[in-house]
Amino acid sequence: MKIYKSSRSKRLNAVFILTIILLIAVTITALFREINNGFYVAIVINFLTLLLLIHIALKTEYKINDSFMYWKSGPFKGKIDIKTIKKIEYHKGVFVPTTWKPALSSVGLIITYNAFDDIYISPKEEELFVKQLLDINPNIIFKNKRI
Repeated sequence: MKIYKSSRSKRLNAVFILTIILLIAVTITALFREINNGFYVAIVINFLTLLLLIHIALKTEYKINDSFMYWKSGPFKGKIDIKTIKKIEYHKGVFVPTTWKPALSSVGLIITYNAFDDIYISPKEEELFVKQLLDINPNIIFKNKRI
């Protein structure tokens, strides 16, 4: 089973870093105030948010075996039967017209499967990823190839 890491955009890295700095700054500022129940709630929320962001940044990946494509983004995960994939479309842009977006880049692939389901992913080795899917299901339509 091949593992494909998600590509990462500079914009997303900047957003993650700024968010982490902001959460740490808010937490440190709260330390200098009077401690009350709200303080503990804020610390727990900030800590959990930091853990979630770090987990997503480090563990967004995709795997393909003989029948399924597995995706994981932090604690969120799923699988898609490759035989149900109808279309793969190249996409570039911040706004992605899908529900699921387990990706760390604004350049990636929209995969349409089943009747109306879709997902946006951004594997680093995009060409190899698509080739492996097409080897398993040659009926997949590939649209909007990268120019």
